[in-house]
Amino acid sequence: LNHNARVLVTDGGRAIVFRNAGQVGKPDLRQFKVYGNDNPPTREQGTDKPARVHESTGSRRSASEQTDYHQQAEDRFVEQIAADMEADLQAGEFEELIGVAPPLALGVYRKAASQKLQ
Repeated sequence: LNHNARVLVTDGGRAIVFRNAGQVGKPDLRQFKVYGNDNPPTREQGTDKPARVHESTGSRRSASEQTDYHQQAEDRFVEQIAADMEADLQAGEFEELIGVAPPLALGVYRKAASQKLQ
């Protein structure tokens, strides 16, 4: 890790950003920023049952999938972190970023991050 490199550790519910205060070959990671996301489960955010769809002909019915408000909030959280990292990159605060996240959160982050940030 280069001096001033950032290490982002997130899971969609919380995130910690570390800054390398050390040098190449001798990392000294120090907590730099902490993010939290108060995100209750979907069952506490939405109370409606999934909608039913009726075809115009015949008697076939189907249910649409219930909206996952919890996942939507996690996605917005990760997108906000990407925006913050982008602002810090544009301000010249770091040149190297290492991301540690589960695949779903990492996918959301990659979609939200610019090519330079990726």
